[in-house]
Amino acid sequence: MDRTLIVQGYMKVHSLKLSTIKKLCVEINMYKDKRNFTLIELLVVMAILALLASLLMPSLKTAREKAKSAVCLSNQKQIGVGFAHFTTDKSGKMPAWAEANNEATFVAYGNPSIMWDENIAPYLSIEIQNPERGSAIPKNEITGNLNIFSCPVDEVTRTSDDYHPSSYGYNRSGLGFFDSLHIGAIDSPSKLITTGDIAIDTRYFGYATNSEVRPTKQRLTYLGMHLLNNAKEKYNYLFADGHVQNISLHSTLGQGTINSPQGLWTANPND
Repeated sequence: MDRTLIVQGYMKVHSLKLSTIKKLCVEINMYKDKRNFTLIELLVVMAILALLASLLMPSLKTAREKAKSAVCLSNQKQIGVGFAHFTTDKSGKMPAWAEANNEATFVAYGNPSIMWDENIAPYLSIEIQNPERGSAIPKNEITGNLNIFSCPVDEVTRTSDDYHPSSYGYNRSGLGFFDSLHIGAIDSPSKLITTGDIAIDTRYFGYATNSEVRPTKQRLTYLGMHLLNNAKEKYNYLFADGHVQNISLHSTLGQGTINSPQGLWTANPND
C-alpha cells in the first residue's frame, strides 16, 4: 500500500498531529526494513548457492589432485638427491637396480642383498637395521621419513601392512640390473628416466619384486594411479640429471612401443 495513503487515512480517522505523523512514517519504514524473506526468495538464494557449489567442486577436485601430484614430484626430486649423493660417493657410478655379484646370485637367493632404494636411503636420513636381509624390510626395522617413497596418488591397497609401501620403480632396462651406468657414459642425462610412478599391491620399500618401472607395468597399474589428465596416462618421472617431470607415457617411448620402449627409457637419446 502507498505510504501517502496510509498517512492520509490515519489523519482523517485520528486527526493526527504533524509530529505523530512523522513518528508513524519512521515506524512504517522500520517495519519494511525488518520484514522476513519470503519462501520464494529463500528458495532462489538456495538455488544460487547450489549452482555456485556445483561450479566450484570440479575446480576444488582438480586443485587437490594437483597438490597430490606436486607431492609425488617433490618425493622423486628428493630421491634424485639420494641418487646424486650416491653417485658422487661412488666416483660417478649410479645406483644399480640390485646389489649382487651376478644374475646367478640373484636367482639363488631369491632376492639380491641390497636394492636401489636401500642404497640411497642413508642419503635421505633413512636408517635400516638389517639392509642385507634379501626381502622386504619390516616397518619396525626402519627409521626416518619413509613417506618420501609414498605417493599420495597411489591408492592401491598392499597385500601386507608389515612393510612400508613404495610408489616408485627403477628404470632397470635403461640403467642396468647389477652393474649400473657411469653418469659420464650417459650422453643426455636429461633424457634418461631413472625412476617413475608405479602402483602395485606387492611394491614395498627394499623389496625386489615389482621394484622396476617400465611402460607395461605402468599400464597395468594405471587404474591405481589417479593422476591428473589420466586420459593421457600422465606419470611423474625422475631423470638422470635430477629434474622431475609429469608427462604422458606415450611421449616417453620414442620410436619404441609399450612392450619395447625406447626414447626416454634408454641411454641412447636418438632412438
